[in-house]
Amino acid sequence: MMRVGSHDTGTTKMTPIEVTTLSVCLSGVDPVSGADIRLAQSQSANWCEGIIPTLINEVLDEGEKFADAAGLEGLLAYDVTLGIGLSSSGIWPGFILDVDTITRISACGAELDFDPYIDDVPNHPCVVNTDDDFTVEFTALDAHHERRVIAKRRLKEYYGSLEDVFIWQTFKEAWHYHQDNSLRAFREKQPKLTLYARYYKDKTRLVDGGYDNPEDDIRPGFHLNRDVFIRLNAANARFVYWPFECKRKAGA
Repeated sequence: MMRVGSHDTGTTKMTPIEVTTLSVCLSGVDPVSGADIRLAQSQSANWCEGIIPTLINEVLDEGEKFADAAGLEGLLAYDVTLGIGLSSSGIWPGFILDVDTITRISACGAELDFDPYIDDVPNHPCVVNTDDDFTVEFTALDAHHERRVIAKRRLKEYYGSLEDVFIWQTFKEAWHYHQDNSLRAFREKQPKLTLYARYYKDKTRLVDGGYDNPEDDIRPGFHLNRDVFIRLNAANARFVYWPFECKRKAGA
């Protein structure tokens, strides 16, 4: 069951929606034996705003205890990964990672995998005008306190495992904004990195050791390398995941 922690998720609370499975696992590699190990796992039967960072902070708390006096930095030797699994129906799986959570993920050098299986996703249009499968956008407040796009990359057709390249290219463009090859000048400008990903259907889901054909299962998943969190932390930026459904234009 979910434990409400002391970490600020920066999101508005809403009525929880029951889900089949929501789990966050912190795993790694034992630096002595080379064996895969599970350091912590936290689960919830409910989906609500802020639940993802809450569960992430729960497993990071346990990981910090495991590392003892070394704290989260002691997990660097374990090459840790945060794996998020979600199986549900009737929910929109978008979420936000706040600055404090990103700082902790960066400290332990974790990667993040989000692997959802969801059917009957509510209609949730994209807030940017795009016909592409994948868009990554870095924004910040300007001198007039208006949010502006600093850097953007788009991928017309998304085949998976390419988001790392497009995120890196977006950061590279943002480095040059202040002409100092740094993201630190954004720290007081409320920056955020947003991933817009089109829904797609997975027709080969593994179920009870075999494959079925779930025509309605939507899988807007993604992977973030550890360097993404290091750069987000340098900029004091939030991370926003915004899956959307949008028809392609004819001939696109």
